[in-house]
Amino acid sequence: QRIARQYDIGISNFKNLKTLNNNYHEVVPHIYPLILGEELNREMIQTKLTECGIQTGIHYQPNHNLILYKDDYSELLPVTERIAPYLLSLPMHPELSGNDIEYIINALDDIIN
Repeated sequence: QRIARQYDIGISNFKNLKTLNNNYHEVVPHIYPLILGEELNREMIQTKLTECGIQTGIHYQPNHNLILYKDDYSELLPVTERIAPYLLSLPMHPELSGNDIEYIINALDDIIN
């Protein structure tokens, strides 16, 4: 919760990044996904963060595109399909320090701006 709140504060200054709404009184986040602005290139950001020693992930895939559900789902989900390519998860584990979070946020700022 502490790490997610620190991310929330740092990310709030970015106009082209959004976070998911979380109730930290009831939820302990295990990942920290961002929604990148459509003008941003996820692969480039992910590569640049890796070059800075920051691992990222892509955790949320649209379920209707997964093999298990692909044959059962005939509905189109345009919002899900539009957002999925812009999701990117930042590091989230108990060993992250306040300085680590600050480093990650500063690296994002340098890459995006």
